[in-house]
This record gives sequence, C-alpha cells and structure tokens, in this order.
Amino acid sequence: MADKQIVLFGLNNEDYGLDINKVQEIVRYQEVKKLPETIDYILGVINLRDKIIPIIDLKYKLYQQVSEITEDTRIIVVKIAETLAGVIADNVYEVLLIPEENIEDAPRILGHSVGIAGIGKLEDRLITLLELDNLLSADDLRQVDQVV
Repeated sequence: MADKQIVLFGLNNEDYGLDINKVQEIVRYQEVKKLPETIDYILGVINLRDKIIPIIDLKYKLYQQVSEITEDTRIIVVKIAETLAGVIADNVYEVLLIPEENIEDAPRILGHSVGIAGIGKLEDRLITLLELDNLLSADDLRQVDQVV
C-alpha cells in the first residue's frame, strides 16, 4: 500500500489533514472583503495574485465558532470540485506521510455526509482527514461558484 501525503493543520485544538493533491498553496492570512448575502461560513473573498478566491471559515462550518485571527492563522488554498477556495486554519504544521494501513474509515455513526474521509493514526495522534468536496453541500458549492 502507498502512503498518503497530507497537509496537517490545526483547528479548534484538533488535528486535521487534507490530501496534498487538493492543496494549491498555503498563504498567510490577509484581510477578507466581506460580501452580502452569503452563507455564514463564507467570509468573503481575497485577491490572490489577481485571482478572486472565496474564503471559507472551517471552524464555523464544523463548530459554529468564528475563527480568531492570530499571527499563526493561515489560508489553505484548495480545489473544491472545480472551484478554487481558501479555508482558514488556526495554524499549519507540516506535510507528512501516513501509511495507508494507518488510515481507518470514519466510524459509521458519523455518516458519509460530514466530509470525513477517514481517521489517520500516527504515533499518539489521531488526525481527522477531511474531504472538502463532501463537507460542503451542492448548494454551498453553487454559492461559492457565484461568489467568484
């Protein structure tokens, strides 16, 4: 089995991972231009090298808490379906490899619609692996498309 390469980041004092193939880049937080009539967790947009990128507050989506912006806050630019978007992370730790045999499917009790691709076990850590395409509903993705 192959190892899975993930970007490890923190959110609400928990470890999360995104497949490196979905991540375009990681940038320092920059001021977000707010837009009217968007879903609560879509904060607005940024201009990143002449591209308008919608910004999603994952902490709000997952925990209904607004992200506190600190010096460690990062924007992870990802491809969700066919759209580039930025997700806010409290911090980004590293890119690491998790052996495929150390990744378990999300427990059935969680269901498939919550966007959890699996749970990675690495030494004494449990890492929630997110699948953003499944975390956001089709309506959410349409609204993100309309923002850009």
